[in-house]
Amino acid sequence: MELIFLASAAGEAASPIYATFWATIGLIVFLGICIYAGVHKTMAKGLDSRAEKIRNELDEARQLREEAQV
Repeated sequence: MELIFLASAAGEAASPIYATFWATIGLIVFLGICIYAGVHKTMAKGLDSRAEKIRNELDEARQLREEAQV
């Protein structure tokens, strides 16, 4: 019980520095895992397919508008 109290008391003095440090390390590790797993490629494919879908819908709307004007 005394060890836990001493450890928590010692940790409170420099807590923000260590918390920021470990949060930064955790973020770097998380981003590294995401890059290794290819998440960025999956996101790019999803965005490209969405852009293509929107482009097709705009082309279709343009054609329908031209047909309606004729």
